[in-house]
Amino acid sequence: MRKNFNYVFSSEINVPLRIRLVSLSGYLTSHGDMQRYATPSGCMFVRLTIYCNGRIIGRSVQSSFRQYLPSGTSSIRDIQKFDEWINLPVNYSDLNRDALLHVTLWDVGTTVEPVLIAQCAKKLFSKHSIFRSGILDLKLEQVIGKSDKTKLINENSNLDLMNIPTPAKQAESSEDARDSTPLLKNNDENLNRQLKCGIPLNDLLKKEKLYNQKFIDRVDWLDKITFAKLEEIKQEAKSDDRSLFLTIEFPIVQDSDDLTIYSIIYFAGEAPSSTDHHHHSQQFENDLDVDPLLPKPRNERQTDPELDMENLSEIKHHMMTRNARAMDIDRRLQPNPTIRDTLEAIIKSASCQAMLMEERDLIWKFRFWLKSNPKALTKFIRSVNWQEKLEVRQAIQVILEWEPIDACDALELLSPNFSHPFVRRYAVSRLQSTTNANILLFLPQLVQALRYEPSQQDLLASVEEDLLVVTQNENASGTSTIVATSSNSVHPRMASSRQSTNSDIPLDYFEGHESMDLATFLIKIACQNSPIAIFLYWYLKVEVEANFGNKQISEFYSSVILKLQQALSSGNSACKQTLATISSQKKFVDTLVDIAKSVADSSGSRSKKLELLKKKLIENNDLIDLKGMSLPLDPSVHVKSVQPESTTLFSSNLMPMRLTFSTVRGNITPYECAEAYTTIFKRGDDLRQDQLVLQND
Repeated sequence: MRKNFNYVFSSEINVPLRIRLVSLSGYLTSHGDMQRYATPSGCMFVRLTIYCNGRIIGRSVQSSFRQYLPSGTSSIRDIQKFDEWINLPVNYSDLNRDALLHVTLWDVGTTVEPVLIAQCAKKLFSKHSIFRSGILDLKLEQVIGKSDKTKLINENSNLDLMNIPTPAKQAESSEDARDSTPLLKNNDENLNRQLKCGIPLNDLLKKEKLYNQKFIDRVDWLDKITFAKLEEIKQEAKSDDRSLFLTIEFPIVQDSDDLTIYSIIYFAGEAPSSTDHHHHSQQFENDLDVDPLLPKPRNERQTDPELDMENLSEIKHHMMTRNARAMDIDRRLQPNPTIRDTLEAIIKSASCQAMLMEERDLIWKFRFWLKSNPKALTKFIRSVNWQEKLEVRQAIQVILEWEPIDACDALELLSPNFSHPFVRRYAVSRLQSTTNANILLFLPQLVQALRYEPSQQDLLASVEEDLLVVTQNENASGTSTIVATSSNSVHPRMASSRQSTNSDIPLDYFEGHESMDLATFLIKIACQNSPIAIFLYWYLKVEVEANFGNKQISEFYSSVILKLQQALSSGNSACKQTLATISSQKKFVDTLVDIAKSVADSSGSRSKKLELLKKKLIENNDLIDLKGMSLPLDPSVHVKSVQPESTTLFSSNLMPMRLTFSTVRGNITPYECAEAYTTIFKRGDDLRQDQLVLQND
């Protein structure tokens, strides 16, 4: 079954349009001047014409002469069989969105000159700009009138001057709001009438189209019955209508390798360049054969030369609204009730919702009034253009004066939408004020945010230019004076910060918290808390293996693991004990992985695999005596050994194991056995999404 909508642009298909004439069936009019043509002569032909913008494109093409004698075995009278592919002198790429096919039926059986019998028109593109494909049944409108009007169709290309219905008007009247097989398009009553089965005919035709486009599965035995019945319904509908129907077929675009069906979507080609347009216009003006009274060529597309350029008005407006000279004025601004409600709505909007330019300008304008609201800080940071140096310097000074935000709100500033080093370090400084329990809760997201940290080169550049927002002028006494480059006013913490000889940021820059990157913060707090260190190691380990295909990300997380191990090895005795625990856990997990792999690869039934698993658990001495090791899943639980007799295997492809451990009270030998602890060990599955579900609970 086809699941994807595959398409090609019409501008890319430079091949002639082909249409297959299948057959003509139905009933001819038997009254008026056309009564002598009521009996089919078997000497009819069809003429096809393409119209774009109401005018003929190319020349008309007609079918070959072929006399036909109807058999009369069908439920609806067969008038003529064509079974002929016709190539029209128009490429798919030349078609307009309003292109239509005009079909005329002619009879040469009783007269020397061909006589127009019927006509119809059909738009080539549906309302969704999809080119029609497959078999279509066109209802022909029979011409009732004098035969001398038929000569006019060969002499005049503008059908608006004719008395007979124009193709454009007829196509509009026959174009319904649906993109289905256009059977009986001019007869809505028959199209939408209820069948004996209680289903409208149009719904069946829609299903047939979806089946032909491979959106419905094939069931061979059922398809034969269904389509035989559907053909009977269509023949009955044609017979009841007692009109003329011309069956045509449009080609289906398929891939030559895998036979994938593609739809043709209308798409205009690229507009000619301004140079080509000027050359064409100049050539038109210099052409001596062109009548100067004639209008110049129409429908020429011209490109705007300033389309990809920056808007000078917007740039000027941005510079005026973000000018540092307006800081003193902006400090005194107070919003009126209407603006206050607008600001409140912006602040309460979701963080995933994009901010409009007007909203960003409004937040910036009243930034000093909003700085007492911690919830508004993230919106203010999003309103700053962090590529403009002068604007960044103003923003940093305002952020330092802002009411500190909560740690949970600071997580948003560590997302990939905020790449400036100052913003990310500010978020880390807010994490320093929260508890270890919250850090443990946020740890999966913090590990994910590590990949969005700026490079060391960007970090050093930020320290020198953006983060300090100052230039240092040495005076005669040898002290450092910090001066803001964009304003005469200096923030107190800026003035009191010491000159740094390396890339470190002053320790008192963020309300007494150290300025550090996220990785340094996580490693530092891991050295102070053993559960955080254990969870941090395994979260990093998972990211290394999950990003194995991305070498850069995998190596980055590996480097963080190495820094964590180095920090623990150079720390106090508690840090070294934590590192030893992590090493034991790694060996324990590797052993279980090897056992699970050997059990899954072994042949035999589930019971035999379970016996093999219990045997391997008993033979492994490391699993029998775990020496009070803390589990990676829950470092607060210390286990003594695995209970092989309680182990089971789940009936799944990956064969998950249910392991039961004997726990201990305390961490001092000899261990005292406590209650059993049961876990599930599953190899080869990414459980991070499951972890997020548990985290939300």
